[in-house]
Amino acid sequence: MSLFFVALPFACFGLYLMFSFCVLRFSGCIEEFEVVGFQKKTDKGRVLPIVRYEDGEEGVRLIEIRRIEQISYLLSPAIEKQTIYIANVTGQNPCVFGYLKLLSGLTLLLPALVFWAVGVGKGFLFTQAFFLLVFIGVMLGGWVLLKFIQRH
Repeated sequence: MSLFFVALPFACFGLYLMFSFCVLRFSGCIEEFEVVGFQKKTDKGRVLPIVRYEDGEEGVRLIEIRRIEQISYLLSPAIEKQTIYIANVTGQNPCVFGYLKLLSGLTLLLPALVFWAVGVGKGFLFTQAFFLLVFIGVMLGGWVLLKFIQRH
C-alpha cells in the first residue's frame, strides 16, 4: 500500500496533463498554418517552426512556435510549406498541437491504477477479472489514441 502513495504524485501530475490537454483541445484555438521557416531553438530535440499568420487588421505576421506537443512531429519534423496544427497562436505560448500531453498523462496514471487494482483485488475473489478489465481498457484506450493521432 505504501507504493500507492509513491504513485499518487505521478497520478496527480498525469491528471493535470490530461486536464491541460482538454482545456487546450476544447478551447477552440487550434488552427492550421503553413510552415515558412525554422528557428535556431529546439524543443525535445527538434527545431521549432515559424508559421505565417494572416490577421485582418495587422496583415501578415510571422509567429515563432515555443513548444512541440505532437508525436508525429517528433518522429518526422515538418518541412517548409507544410501545414500543421498550431494551438494558441495569438497567445503567449503557441505550440504545435498534438496528443503528447494526453498520452503522457495516461502513462503517468497507470501505476496508480495498477496499485489500486492490487488493493481492491485483495478484498475480492475476482482479482484476475479486474486485471483483465484494466488491461482491456488500457489496450482499447491506446488504440483510440492511435486513431486520434492518425487523424491529426
